Amino acid sequence: MATCFMDGTPLISFLCDTLPLLPRQLINHFDLKINYGCFTGKSGHSFIGLPAWAVKIGSGQAPVGVPVRTPVRTPVRTPVRAQLCLCGGGSILPSAHWGTLPMNTRSPAGQSPIGDHISTTLHGGNQVSVGQYNERLVISLLRRHGWLTKADLARMTGLSAQTMTVIVKRLLASELLLSGDKVRGRVGQPSTPFALNPLGAVSIGIKIGRRSLDLIAMGFDGTVLARRTERFALPDAAATLRLIDDNLSGLLGDLPAEQQTRILGAGIAMPRTLAGWESELNLPAGALDDWNDVDIVAEVESRIGASTYLLHDVSAACLAELCFGLGKGIQNFLYLYVGSFVGGGLVLSNQLQTGARGAAAAIGSLPTGLVGGLSGAAMPPQLIEKASLTGFEALVRAAGREDPHSFYYGEQDETTIRVFTEWAEEAAQSLAFAITATASILDLDAVILAGGLPEDRTADLLRMTETALAGYNAKGLHMPRLRQAEIGITARAIGSAFLPIYANFSLDRDSLLINM
Repeated sequence: MATCFMDGTPLISFLCDTLPLLPRQLINHFDLKINYGCFTGKSGHSFIGLPAWAVKIGSGQAPVGVPVRTPVRTPVRTPVRAQLCLCGGGSILPSAHWGTLPMNTRSPAGQSPIGDHISTTLHGGNQVSVGQYNERLVISLLRRHGWLTKADLARMTGLSAQTMTVIVKRLLASELLLSGDKVRGRVGQPSTPFALNPLGAVSIGIKIGRRSLDLIAMGFDGTVLARRTERFALPDAAATLRLIDDNLSGLLGDLPAEQQTRILGAGIAMPRTLAGWESELNLPAGALDDWNDVDIVAEVESRIGASTYLLHDVSAACLAELCFGLGKGIQNFLYLYVGSFVGGGLVLSNQLQTGARGAAAAIGSLPTGLVGGLSGAAMPPQLIEKASLTGFEALVRAAGREDPHSFYYGEQDETTIRVFTEWAEEAAQSLAFAITATASILDLDAVILAGGLPEDRTADLLRMTETALAGYNAKGLHMPRLRQAEIGITARAIGSAFLPIYANFSLDRDSLLINM
């Protein structure tokens, strides 16, 4: 655990200046533990002036919410050895220096800056990062609730009116907020509501799918400002990059001139791998091998001229549902996206989880049965083989239809509906198995079902899955509620566009921890 040496007086001054900036809702989840030289645990050497509701000193065990009034008897010794730890949830987070830290937000090589993974070296937040946390908290509340006054924001965050005035003034100066007309209440002075400025920052989203390409320009509040869509039969890398070039200039040209200079960054949502799945997509062997030689982040970054973020396409869709759909009211959920290949996303405590290698909720690889044993069963199929739309498309072709994709765009007839029902009944059994298995490991509030199907057919699949769930033994489990996503086939594109905003302004659990 890291330690720092400093004179006691600056330490007291720093703590007294910094801790009042933290919202009480945050402090209620953290204790500040001070190991004070050789006097560790002696409550007689506590610091007067610190917010008593925020501090636990040494072994004095002053709980959050209980005032502490202990006289100061600062030891004469200098330098003082002070070890500070942010503690939360009963465990000490990796450590410690409260002081001037460089604001380096780049993640270690090989890791996406989006998600839940934490670098091996973390340092506590300084006054700059505390201020950033408070700004993100305000932005998060405005994104969730819309127009709010400074009084509303101060009440919801626990920050003082003076602090909130400073934060709002700073965000207004950055053109990230809009101020509305004054509203007169029953008593007191009129109040001014504030909201996120759609044109305060613009992000570009690029969704690269196995059958289509979407480009989106998104405003700071999540409004889609412009959009381009291309569909194709062969998603090879060279053709995809040409389509990006063909559409990007037009997308940016749709924006007002002043907004073209406020590009925050770009987000890419695409499958983890495109090459190697040609047979499942009814493509020639090796047709997608050129993706193995493409650094898509570098390619897009060179075209946009701004920071670019990459996320698995289903995680991006999950992010969209979290921030703009049902996820705003659900803390813990598994997100199932039934697309060309079925995939999953995971949200715990309102935070998107991606894992250290970006493989969290890779539910498509879940086996759907047991291997070997007394029955000598062969290797069971994975969920991806049982509940992906490629299986449905194969059945449609076998029924004599050349273009199964027209079903997704509303061209449904008796034959394709019959084929869909046959496929969906079997897919629902496998989805129910996956949900039950997940519920035995994670305590979830809901499972959200989305995908590339029309909304009415997604609803059919959901009902079949609910019926199949009733056939599993759920004794000892809390079975999550099954819900249909509010954001459907556009979720991956919307999530990709939101990535730069999420990376720079999200209120995540690491926002006070700076990668070094």
